[in-house]
Amino acid sequence: MNRRSLALALSLALSASAAACSHPAADEATAAAPAGATKASAEEIVTKGGTFAFSLDDSHRVASILKLRCSFQSSDCYAKTAKEAALEGVRFEKNAAGELVFVSYGDGEVYHKATFRIVDRTPTTVTIEPTGKDEGIHAAQKGPAKLVVEAHDDVVALEDPVKGKLVYRRSQ
Repeated sequence: MNRRSLALALSLALSASAAACSHPAADEATAAAPAGATKASAEEIVTKGGTFAFSLDDSHRVASILKLRCSFQSSDCYAKTAKEAALEGVRFEKNAAGELVFVSYGDGEVYHKATFRIVDRTPTTVTIEPTGKDEGIHAAQKGPAKLVVEAHDDVVALEDPVKGKLVYRRSQ
């Protein structure tokens, strides 16, 4: 399964199966470190920047759906899918003007890229709001007006209304 077919399969599987295959209890648990173990605040983690690779195994709802889908395919389907999914991720960076920028990427392409500001914060989360035009290839897909980012040292998680909690681990 190549990366483009993974993205399509993931979208189709989630659209068709999210309600039937969701496990709310699993979605509540993440591999993120408990708040007490966090050395830096979520705001510090996001503003410092970094690249975070998608962790399929830690993203329980998506993993459940893809495990089910792969159970009807080859024995190495899930391992291949997880390896390809790890090529997707999110990045927090600053542009030349010093503005914060959120980037989601995969398949060698930038899906979404937009400047943002932090509009709310707790020690383990920040709520970000886009302030600039989305420059990614999926810009036509209107995203949420605000996005809550949970951050613990080397792990960030984003809550997707369909896919559930998406967990990313620091790669750079």
